[in-house]
Amino acid sequence: MLGVLIALAAQQVAEEIHQRSEARSARESIQNELATYMSRAESRRAMRDCVARRLDEIQALLDSAGPDGSIKTPKWVGRPQIWTLLTVRWDAESHSGRAALLPATELADFGTM
Repeated sequence: MLGVLIALAAQQVAEEIHQRSEARSARESIQNELATYMSRAESRRAMRDCVARRLDEIQALLDSAGPDGSIKTPKWVGRPQIWTLLTVRWDAESHSGRAALLPATELADFGTM
């Protein structure tokens, strides 16, 4: 009987260690995804003034249109970089159930992001 209890306790300890490892891995994966998006957001913020100036230049070009609405077609108009926000890592961690191993407050913080 004692041997069975020891074996059950050892199994529970092993499972707890495994779950903590899974939670740590999920946390790191989600944090890496968030860090990518935070750096992209910072990059966009850094470009904001440049984009605003360029939009002012385009507006001035449009304002200078002739009576027939014609303008000299500029060669310098482009578009700012576009980054899509994917949730691949979050989806993988939540669908595998590993995200559920994280504390509720931590999940709420990730959800806020």
